Amino acid sequence: MKTFKLALCVGHNEKAKGALGNAGMYEWDFNTQFVGDLKDLLESIYPVLEVEIFFREPIKSYTRQMLILNEQLEAFGSDLSIEFHFNASSSPASGHEVLYCKKSPKGRKYAKLLNSSFNKFLPNKDRGIKGVTKGDRGGKFVCLGREPRLITEPFFAIEQNKFLEDENYTALLNSYVDFLTNFDEVMRMF
Repeated sequence: MKTFKLALCVGHNEKAKGALGNAGMYEWDFNTQFVGDLKDLLESIYPVLEVEIFFREPIKSYTRQMLILNEQLEAFGSDLSIEFHFNASSSPASGHEVLYCKKSPKGRKYAKLLNSSFNKFLPNKDRGIKGVTKGDRGGKFVCLGREPRLITEPFFAIEQNKFLEDENYTALLNSYVDFLTNFDEVMRMF
């Protein structure tokens, strides 16, 4: 059986860390920890999965960050790439969403599957899947290079405390495991 290559990409970088959650952790810090835990878990469950973690270069140009990351993902030959974020918010907000490239039917299918898993496990509302273009926010990641690529926003910064609780952190991990548990369907897509 062919090895399925999964790229886990931490959004933002060590110098520009993204949104600050209500527990005092930036997106980059939270997702660096989370992606490491997810990689360990996925590798223990799925022997046909080759998982690699990628980080953006800490340079000022977002476009250049995306071009460098794209080169790394292309060299890895990922079958699916997921960039991890959480939504910023200055007011009460709740919910999860998955972004994909609007021109990618395969990306849309993956986004629907992952969002369905979020709906099973996460204690917040469904904000749906969103197709974006290269010029939209997040578009340079999901629409550049080999597809499919997804951006996940499983919660808002105002919800970070809740997702650091063991029960919800585990639910978040389990949502990605559940997504890949539909492995027959996922494998048929590539």
